[in-house]
Amino acid sequence: MAKFLEKFAKNYSMLYLVAMAKASIKEQVKAAAGPKWSLLKCPKEPDAPDRKTGHMLKRSKHLKKWNKRFFVVRGNWLVDYWETEDQQKAGKKPRGTLNLSGMRIIRDPNDTYVKKILDLAKKCNLNVDDLPKPEVLPDFSLEIHHETREIVLLQCENADDHKSWCDILDDCRWYSRGLNISDDKIHNQIFQWALWRSRWQSGIWGYWSSGGGEEQYITDCINEAIVDAVMPSVDAKLTMPWAVRSKIRNTFTSNVNTFVSTGVKPAWAGAYEGVKKVRDEVKAKIAEGVAPIADAQASVQAKILEMVDKPSKDAIGEKVAPHLNPLLDIIFAPVNEAFKIVLSAYDTALTRGKERYTTREDRMHMVMHNAWNSEFWDADRKLWDLFDPLWAMRTVFSDVSPWGITGKARRRLRKTLNNALFTFETRLEEAGGKDHWDRIAAETRETLKADCRASIGRVLGKILFGVVEVFWDTLIIRPSRALVGPLADAIPDAIKQFVDPEDILERTLNNILLQCCANVFQPYTERIQL
Repeated sequence: MAKFLEKFAKNYSMLYLVAMAKASIKEQVKAAAGPKWSLLKCPKEPDAPDRKTGHMLKRSKHLKKWNKRFFVVRGNWLVDYWETEDQQKAGKKPRGTLNLSGMRIIRDPNDTYVKKILDLAKKCNLNVDDLPKPEVLPDFSLEIHHETREIVLLQCENADDHKSWCDILDDCRWYSRGLNISDDKIHNQIFQWALWRSRWQSGIWGYWSSGGGEEQYITDCINEAIVDAVMPSVDAKLTMPWAVRSKIRNTFTSNVNTFVSTGVKPAWAGAYEGVKKVRDEVKAKIAEGVAPIADAQASVQAKILEMVDKPSKDAIGEKVAPHLNPLLDIIFAPVNEAFKIVLSAYDTALTRGKERYTTREDRMHMVMHNAWNSEFWDADRKLWDLFDPLWAMRTVFSDVSPWGITGKARRRLRKTLNNALFTFETRLEEAGGKDHWDRIAAETRETLKADCRASIGRVLGKILFGVVEVFWDTLIIRPSRALVGPLADAIPDAIKQFVDPEDILERTLNNILLQCCANVFQPYTERIQL
């Protein structure tokens, strides 16, 4: 376990620094290109408000004692709990956090197969006195269950509470992210890759999936290695039916999980705290030292462009472009209408927010309290309506994913409205406060209109790109990878891990395709109505 944790800490730290360098180069390129949008960028789309709060009894792990706890289901679907509600209100650290991804909610833990067998035996007038009796939990209990992890037992006060908690916890299973840390973009990019590298270096192979937060991901990797080393010899000595052997295996894995997690928790906390500590210190130094990396990337990109520019554009003209114009005729009107409705959603947000407006230092009051309104949902539904025509495109491009394409379009819609409300509030406070409301509202609306025009072009281009993306990868990108192999040998060893010719090839070819999609849209710019 110690060796695996050491390998993971090294991989995680190295990949984090490499990702920081790549992000720094990307930021410098963006800054050189100038701003794309007129509105200010909303710092981060806030999580939805807390979804449910209340008390439940939670059974302790070792003493099996029922303790009253105060639970809060966060907007990001994580469940925090404290000993008392006062601790939560005082802003104290939660006693625990439950990430229910990969878990199962059992609404009646007493309804087991053993109980059903005993009930059937009694109906058949069989003597069951000598059979082991299952534990009977109190009424209104529920179980958060996983085959190989520690279970969590909770008890509600009454039937209504039991149903509402089961319903919301069921939603948490589906909607919670696999990782607990959601506000660190680099962490989310590299965490699982660091884990995969550590698995390979430790000789842990095969299919693997997890969930339940960072600690559980790491714990599951170590558990798998221990179980694979121990259980084959144990299985060979067991002669009982498969169901019984499976139960023994799961019980063993659960016990290992409990043991391993006690070592993983401080190790992961130390690794992430170490990265956070040096992150701010080295960020400026990285920004100063990436010039050689950026120059190497530019040189590689120029050579790649010489090799692929003409054949890729020929392929676009022959096999891609003829299908884009008919699709654009179908999707243009709904996208235009969606962003037109965003202007109404902005007006509604300001009308409703004026009376209860209060100043916030982060300028997020309007975004937090007024961004979600019926007009915005009307705009959102316009983009959902693109699902059917996008699905129909699968007759031409078989790998089209309407879910992913419409999801990206809807996120741009949400960002546009959030940016407008954040810009309005920032300008309002700079102007002196609520007395300037109407003037700032009108000025920001004009800025929003300009960004809506730009967003329509961006969304339509991304939709067209999404339709042909997989086809493009198969037709052009993969065959072209052989061309860039020799370029890797010319990259200095000191910066090889920062300069990936295949990655540059993919970005270059995708930019060519994006430019094609933008050219297809260009004649439609005069038809935009807001």
